[in-house]
Formats: sequence, structure tokens, C-alpha cells
Amino acid sequence: MEYKEEKVAGSMMVSATCNLNCEYCYIGKNDSLGSIDKEIIKEFEEKGVTNLLKDAYDKGLERLGLWGSETTLYLEYFNDEIFKILEYFDKLGHIFISSNFYDKKGVQKLVNLISEINSNLDDRSFEIRVQTSIDGDPRINDETRKTLSGKGSTDNILENLEFLVKEVSKMNLKDNFVIKHSFKSTLNIYRMKTLVNNDEYFLNYFRFFDSLGDIFTSFNLPDNFKWSLESGHPTLVSPGNSDVEGGKLYALYIKKIRELIIKNEDENTFKYLKIEFLLPYIGRLKEVEKEFVISREQNRAFACSASGRGYSLGVNGESHLCHRTYLHNHKNYKDLLAQTMSSYKQGRYERFVDYFIVDKDNSEEFARQMYGINSYRDFAQLRFNNIYSNLKILAMSGQAHYKYLDDEELSKLTTKFLMKVANCVVENFMETGTFHAIPMQQIKIWANGAVQELIESYNELKDRGIL
Repeated sequence: MEYKEEKVAGSMMVSATCNLNCEYCYIGKNDSLGSIDKEIIKEFEEKGVTNLLKDAYDKGLERLGLWGSETTLYLEYFNDEIFKILEYFDKLGHIFISSNFYDKKGVQKLVNLISEINSNLDDRSFEIRVQTSIDGDPRINDETRKTLSGKGSTDNILENLEFLVKEVSKMNLKDNFVIKHSFKSTLNIYRMKTLVNNDEYFLNYFRFFDSLGDIFTSFNLPDNFKWSLESGHPTLVSPGNSDVEGGKLYALYIKKIRELIIKNEDENTFKYLKIEFLLPYIGRLKEVEKEFVISREQNRAFACSASGRGYSLGVNGESHLCHRTYLHNHKNYKDLLAQTMSSYKQGRYERFVDYFIVDKDNSEEFARQMYGINSYRDFAQLRFNNIYSNLKILAMSGQAHYKYLDDEELSKLTTKFLMKVANCVVENFMETGTFHAIPMQQIKIWANGAVQELIESYNELKDRGIL
């Protein structure tokens, strides 16, 4: 048996260790990470990044993500071969890199990569997307994103972000080369409570992201350096421990965002931030609204990138569904996780490792892996039925809003909405034992008023001409 579908989207692991110790990170920290780094570097030095990619992906590779605990730590190995990578993969037009921006040396490597791409790029259209992880102003970020020694990271992040922008402003970027910069903010539901319960704190959170615009406007950046502050709205820690009260809190957060958007129309509180785009997952709601009447539940629109045309390359030729499981098949790391997992979760974890981390060169195992994950995309009706029925059950038991008992339109719209926003296949499997069932906590966070608030916000802002 052989898997025939062309693999045009890929990602690879470039580091296991990290220089931060974020409070919500799903990656455990122990000495096993250093030993995995040694394996990564050994492969880079003995085989070369280009050859690793050639062995893993078709020549028609179009998109590539670079992942790690901290992606920039060993980025020089990728930089040294970017000319050969671009030459061989002549359809490659997109690279994604996410970084914590804590270490100046790592950011310098990122600058070097941008410079090398600009120097070696042919006439194809090319985009590099850079994501900076920061959770807000120092009062939050210095608590959530600490160094291994317990220090805050905010000052370093802002200094290194300015360094990146300054260095890019000196480059003569080619017209066909676009750089897109965004932010990634992550909070758990109870840290979000501090925002919701304090109006000044709530406002200052977004004022902080607005102030970051000064970094980008202080330099003469070319038009093809695109930067966005709206990506600074916090995403919830996942997996988390959200309950009914957490769901009600999230609904209140959405309401306060709507009130802030309306207030900003009169007061112009923000200089750069397009606050009307801060409603969480408003784009997903609009997509569902368009698809609500005409689309089938069995639809590729409700799949994550892991079930698309590609896979993630791990150490020693491992094929992974996505970057979330790069470390899971290493003994010391597995031993670390076993110390904190329940026996039920450990069973799910071991089953996942056995069935969905495979040798990419074993055609039968690889085909089974790909057909398994593609079932997530092709049989979306299973997820629809699971979410829909659980909405009803939770509503009957007081764990979801009572309207889900008899409002069929709301129930179906919420189900499709959740199929779009709660679509991490790895989290689904680790929490429920299957790709096709999302964790109950994901339903609770949205089904206790948050979806209704998002719909109301969308309708009101649309009526006002803001959206």
C-alpha cells in the first residue's frame, strides 16, 4: 500500500530546548530535551537540511513551517542552505517561523535568514511569516513567560523586536518578497478574569499592544513589510480546565470587547490598533454564517492543517501529524510525561505514539497514518454529530446554556463554529481518545453564552457600520 497524495505542505523540527519556561507550555522540561537537540544537530551536520527536506517532501513543496521549543536556537543550519533549498524546491513560496524573541542571537539569525532569502530569491512570489509570542504588558508577560531562572522576559522581547524591525528597514527588499509579522498572546481563563474584572487593566492590556505600533513606525519600513497588532488578542490556553463559570467569564470578555469597540468609535482611544478586529474568532463566525445554509457538515472547511496535504518531519525520519508531537517518541521525554499523566491519559498517549508517529520511509505505515488523519477531514459528520449531541446533553444537565435545548438554529450554528475553532486533532485525541470528539471543556467555554455574545456583537457592529 502506498500513499499517493502530493505532499505540498510541510514542517520540520529545528530545536527541542527553549530558553523560557512559560507557565502554560505543553512541553515538559527535563534533560531529555538536550539529548534530542543533539540528535537534531547531528542530522543537520551529517546529512544537511536540504537533503532531509528532499527525502521527506516532493519537489512541489509550497509551504514550510519551522518549529521547535524555540525555533531560532539553531536556525543557522537552515540559513546556510537556504539557497539550495530555494533552488531545489522551486515552488516553495511560504515559510512560517514562531519565536519567543527572548535571545538577541536567535533574532540575529532570523534577520540573517530574511537577508539570505532576499539575496537568493528568484522571480517567484515569496512570503515569510514571523510570529512573536508575548502575552501582554509586563504585569502579565513577566509572570506567564519567565526564563528558566525565573526572570521576566518582556524587556528582552521588545528590545529584540525593535532590533528585527530596524535591521529589516535597512534592507532593499525585493518587490516579490513579503514579510508578515504578527503577535501570539496566550492566557488561561482565570488570568483573563483579571482583565474582565478591572476596567483599567482591561484597557491597558490593549493599549500595550497599540503602543507596539511605535516600534514599526519608528523606522522607514518598505510597504512589503506587513505588521499586525490585532493578533495580540489573547487566545485561551488549550488544553485548559475551563468549566461553566469559565464559559460565562469568556462571554463577559466578548461583551466587554464589543463595548470597547463602540466606545472607541467616539473617543479614538487607539493610535494603531484596529480594535474592531479583536473579537475572538469573528472571522470563523462569518465563515460559518456564509456556509450555514448551503454547506454539508462533511466539508474540508472544517479541518485543521494536519489533515491537509502534508505532514511534519521529526528526528530520525519520523512522520508526525503536526509539530505538537515532535518530542513524544523519545524515551526520556515519555518518562517525564508519565510522571504527570493519569493512567487513562497515558493509555491514550501511548496509543497515539504507536499508531500516529511512524517511519516516513515505511510506505505501509505512512499510508495508514495519512489515511487515518485524512478521516478527520473526510468524515467531519462524526464531529458534527458528537458536538451537537453533547451540546444537548450539557444543556440538560445545566452545563451549557438552556437555549441549546430547543433552539435548533443556534445549536447547529454553534456546532459548526466549534468544528472550526476547536479543531486540534492532537488535543482531541489526547483528551478524548479520538480525532472526532472535541474535549468537553471546549464546548463549555463557548456554550455558556460566548457564542450568543459573539453573534450579538457581530450583528450590532455590522448594523453600526463598524464591521
